Amino acid sequence: MPNHCHIGHLQLASLIVRLLVGCLFVVSAIAKLWGIDSFEVYLYSFAFFPLSISLVAARVVIVAELLLGITFLIGAWQTVTSVVASLLLLVFNVFLCYALIIQRHDSCQCVGQIVSISPTWSLIKNSVLLLFTLFLTRHPHHSIRPRWWIWLPVSVGVTATIFILSVPDCWMFGSSHEAYNATELKQLSEPNQPLHHADIYHGSKVVVFASERCPYCRMALQKLQAIATRHHLDQQQFVVILPQPKQPLPPSTKPQIPMLQGIRYHIPSDTFNHITYGRRPIILLMHDGHTEHSYHYRNIDEKQIAQFLQ
Repeated sequence: MPNHCHIGHLQLASLIVRLLVGCLFVVSAIAKLWGIDSFEVYLYSFAFFPLSISLVAARVVIVAELLLGITFLIGAWQTVTSVVASLLLLVFNVFLCYALIIQRHDSCQCVGQIVSISPTWSLIKNSVLLLFTLFLTRHPHHSIRPRWWIWLPVSVGVTATIFILSVPDCWMFGSSHEAYNATELKQLSEPNQPLHHADIYHGSKVVVFASERCPYCRMALQKLQAIATRHHLDQQQFVVILPQPKQPLPPSTKPQIPMLQGIRYHIPSDTFNHITYGRRPIILLMHDGHTEHSYHYRNIDEKQIAQFLQ
């Protein structure tokens, strides 16, 4: 009788742990999808892979977490699912350890932008989850084995849904011509004007119009920083033009993803809006004053920028 009671308690514990782990994986995937822009920029900021691969990889992580979560919740292939989840958590932990080694303490986006979690706390969370998944490998709870012809369409459907709800920018956006007031920009670059020392009409320069209050501008600067890091580009070739804020921005108390600094110039807000026609960010590749390529946030082309400056 005591043995049967012990087995019953183990089965109950296994059921609770399985449902808890499944819910956490599903919530994590949905949270990442909700804040996909921040998540993909975070992955790219480590400069491991080209931008296009990082955008796809972000969605692959979401698909993997969502499929694992669903599999845990329905109790399918519990031993295999637990082993795969354990391996995925180990990969996450190695990545987080690397982030800590290189002094990256900004939010790891493991639950998107719902909660800002540092790599240290995320490492602790993943380690607890790893203990749970290892427990499930030893004590599976009534595992089921769905037919492959049922599970395959489900997997394909989940993958397709994620990529349809959030199509990678590199699949949707090509080159574009971003309109700006070239005449007013030229006037601001004349002697005794704010941009005279920027020297954007000589040589090759990446000119970025951005605002510190605009989240997509900040993420554009984060992408450009990763491009500069991956291709060893000179920060002096990047000119960042910002509107003069009416009130100083309060300093951020949280660690941030590294942003491009370049050579920064502040111009009056009205003048900034006249040049950009109120749009931001705008990124121009200028050679001797001629704009060869231009981008908004979504169609930044890593290869084109690297080739232009090298």
